[in-house]
Amino acid sequence: MNDHLHVLLEEAETRYQSLLERVPIGLYRTTPAGQILDANPALMEMLGYPDRESLLAVNVEDIFVAPEDRRQWQALMEREGIARGFEMQLRRRDGTVIWVRDSARAVRDADGRALYYEGSLEDITEHKQRERELKAIVTVSATLRTAPTRADMLPVILDQLCALLEAEGAALAMRDLDSGESVIELARGGWANWTGVRLPPGEGVGGHVIATGQPYISANVQADPRFARQIETNGLRAVACIPLIALEQTIGALWVGRKTRIADEELRLLTAIGDIAANAIRRATLHEQTAQLYKQLESRESFITRILESIPSSLVVIDRNLRVVSVNRNFLEKTRREARVTLGHKIEEVFPQALVEYTRLDQKVRQVFRTGQPVEGGKVAYRAPGLPSRIYYYRLIPLKVADEAENVMLLMDDITDREHLGEEVRRAERHLASVVECASDLVVSLDPQGRIVTWNRAAERISGLKAEQVEGRSLDYLCAAEQQPVMAKMLRGLIRGAGVQNIEVKLLTANGQEVPIAWSCSPMRDDAGGMVGIVAVGRDLTEQRRMEAQLVQSAKMASLGVMAGGIAHELRNPLGIISASAQLLLEHPDDAQLRSQCAQKVHAATQRASVIIENLLKFGRPVDQQMREVDLHAVLEETLALLAHQVTLQEVTLRKEFQPDLPRAHGNPQVLQQVFTNLILNACNAMPQGGTLTVATRATEIGRVEIRFSDTGRGIPPEHLPKIFDPFFTTMPVGKGIGLGLSISYSIIQQHQGTIEVESRVGQGTTFTVRLPVTADSRQQRAGSG
Repeated sequence: MNDHLHVLLEEAETRYQSLLERVPIGLYRTTPAGQILDANPALMEMLGYPDRESLLAVNVEDIFVAPEDRRQWQALMEREGIARGFEMQLRRRDGTVIWVRDSARAVRDADGRALYYEGSLEDITEHKQRERELKAIVTVSATLRTAPTRADMLPVILDQLCALLEAEGAALAMRDLDSGESVIELARGGWANWTGVRLPPGEGVGGHVIATGQPYISANVQADPRFARQIETNGLRAVACIPLIALEQTIGALWVGRKTRIADEELRLLTAIGDIAANAIRRATLHEQTAQLYKQLESRESFITRILESIPSSLVVIDRNLRVVSVNRNFLEKTRREARVTLGHKIEEVFPQALVEYTRLDQKVRQVFRTGQPVEGGKVAYRAPGLPSRIYYYRLIPLKVADEAENVMLLMDDITDREHLGEEVRRAERHLASVVECASDLVVSLDPQGRIVTWNRAAERISGLKAEQVEGRSLDYLCAAEQQPVMAKMLRGLIRGAGVQNIEVKLLTANGQEVPIAWSCSPMRDDAGGMVGIVAVGRDLTEQRRMEAQLVQSAKMASLGVMAGGIAHELRNPLGIISASAQLLLEHPDDAQLRSQCAQKVHAATQRASVIIENLLKFGRPVDQQMREVDLHAVLEETLALLAHQVTLQEVTLRKEFQPDLPRAHGNPQVLQQVFTNLILNACNAMPQGGTLTVATRATEIGRVEIRFSDTGRGIPPEHLPKIFDPFFTTMPVGKGIGLGLSISYSIIQQHQGTIEVESRVGQGTTFTVRLPVTADSRQQRAGSG
């Protein structure tokens, strides 16, 4: 009997051990002190131990993650003797943590003391992870629903991630679809300084994830050769980055980082939150874009309404039934109508019947609907009740949708004031044209290229050329040949923006004569300051030149009176030599040597007298108006020869500082000699006690020659300097001068396109400087030698 029972017991033990070995859940027996008495293979695998001995060597308290869980479990067993579904965290041999669900009972002795505990453990880690993920997803989704904008969502997403994954750094980047770059819009924790960083396409972890659409996870990103030199994680080596994908398009990336490894299940949670975030961000972006579009639409509608209400034209929109569907404020004010009796009414009810019939407005509106092309209506007079008649210009414009006229806009511009102003302008134009035509001076208008547009009667009379003969020709081609370059240069200056130009250029008449004209040319500009043409006013100087020539001749005669004593002395000397030689010949007719000497002296004295008389005749000869190449040194020498006795008589020392090879000037030698004579005589008169007169010449760098007359006389007071070139201004005693010398000299030099200037100090002397243009040949020779 006992043997039989023993056999049965062994068989039961065998079956128990077989069951213990094969059951898929973890089975155990432990003492109340925590010693593990037995464990099946499933439990060893669950806790990561290779064999029973290594597991039995461990105390249960070392496996519990939270000591509090162990205390609560043991108290339950002591109190109830049984535990069903008790959930707790255990630490595996490799240190990882798992969730388990425990079902156990206490085995007691006869006195009720617990001998040991036995029970089963079920690994619910994955279930807990799913539960955690679900809870996190629900929490994030609920939180994001309360965030109205994308800017509000981003901190919610990062804060939730940091809390759920215990992350020490988090960042979110959004992709710019146009450039391909990404911008980190927000970062948290140890990566807060990443905010605003731009990520080039494909570079770095974020660029790689966005470009490939694949997640990235690493326990030590610094050891990854792809990114080791491209990322600064501030010590957070464990990095996970997932793409934000919405509607199969990668719109950004989401990072988390910490010092400890990120598990696969955490990456799964990050991916789930990323999907929620991507769709929430997309919805928020679309909502914001839609709101922005609505705002822009409202703004544009308001803007268009303000424009329509502000334009000074009357606007009426008409539909296909010829009914008014919209009008602006200007129309209602001009017609003294109200919107309620205008909108929805046909055009013949809005406008007077006579006006509709006169303009055939209904037919023209139908034409615009039919053709889709605008119609220029024209002018029409319209009178609103209680108001004077006004003149309008109207047009019909199609308002199209998909290339088909949906409505027609009647646009009416009040041109009453413009019509009245136009009449005033036309009247002013007629008056101005009459003034120009009746002017005694030439009035010529040119286009911006210098071509003649208008040519008044005075221009026709003086030139002998009709307006149609010169229209379109350049003004410089109508000038004397040698002065055409001067006029062309002046016109070019005006075209480039120069101000008013005054110039004296001869006009070539139809019969080939040259008429001296003083031109005053100025640019014509529009309201914006742009040049639209040139106006040239010319004064005929023919009569003025004739009178000036008479004045010059009179001045010459006056100068001859001053020089008379010197000339008589100059002639007396050769005459005395001739008389003495004749007396010697009469006294010694047979002396051949004396006869030869006397003949030579008579010949030399005769030549000297002849030169003096010739210079005198040339000086007194009427002025020849022809300009030619002039040797200024020759003219100066002749002038000084004429005035030699005057200079000597007044004890004036003459110094000549002439530049060798002085370029020839373009001028009239006769009138230039008159200028030089006047300046030398003035210098002598300024030195009544004697002094030094220096006459110097030189060529300048700007195509001119300079003649300076410097004396050491008493000088000119400063208050007289501005007036010395005025006609009839003189400081000489009555009877000694009439004040025309310098005035005539100034006029002569101006006619030569030159200048005359004066510098003076009282007690130190005066210097007159004359500058004259050189001839074209002289300029070319000088340029070639340079």
